[in-house]
This record gives sequence, structure tokens and C-alpha cells, in this order.
Amino acid sequence: MATIIDKNLLKILREDINAALKAVGEKHGVKLTAENAKFLPTSATFKLEVETISENGVAITREMADLKNPHTLRLYGLTEEHLTKPFTSGGRTFVLSGYRVKAHSKPFLARDQSPGGKEYIFTAEGVQRAFGISDSRVWSPV
Repeated sequence: MATIIDKNLLKILREDINAALKAVGEKHGVKLTAENAKFLPTSATFKLEVETISENGVAITREMADLKNPHTLRLYGLTEEHLTKPFTSGGRTFVLSGYRVKAHSKPFLARDQSPGGKEYIFTAEGVQRAFGISDSRVWSPV
């Protein structure tokens, strides 16, 4: 029995909570995840994230929904085809995975396609250069 709440306890609790939430999410056709927690020595509050599931079984994050927005695509000269098209940067292969609306300097998210690949942030210019988009009519935040 815990007498004090600390980071280690919260980490263990989050793993157990996420395991329990998986069944609830499957029942309702969504992905449920316990995210970061705020805590005091005697209480804690987890952020609960709920994401819809696409036809292919992948959770649609807020960042992915923002990336698929036609305005975002048009703003940077991208097309729907670019959302699944791999690109190379620094010798690694990536696929776009999201757009961060409030991140002006590096708004794009892309997932490394190697096994266990992490998600990285990219500048708009870096993504455009990787896809060969050099149209001067495309808006640039510079």
C-alpha cells in the first residue's frame, strides 16, 4: 500500500491503467491513453486522451487530423499523396505523421521507418525540400 505518491508509482500505475483502458477503448472503437500526470504527495490526476480509429486500424491523433486538413496541405504545397509517401533526411527514411499548429518553426512530425522508429520534428522547408516542392507561390513562414 502506497503512503506517498511519486514518479515511480505513477509510472507503474499508468502502465496498469493503459492496459485496462485498452479493453474499454476496443469496446467503444476508440483509443484511450492515460497521459501525463499532475501529482501531490497525496493525490494525482492523469490526462486521458481519446482518439478515433481510422479504417485501417490506426489511431487518428490531433496532429494527424491537422496534417490532413486541406488548408494545411495547400499552405505548404502538399497533396494527399505526400501523407503516405516516404522521404529521406539524414540517411533515414520517414513518413509524415502530424502537423503541430502552434509550432511555427518546426511544425511537421514524421516517424522514422526503421524498426522501433521514433517521431521527429521537421521544418516546413525541410519537408518541402524532401518532397521536391520548390514552388515560390507556396507560403513560407520565414
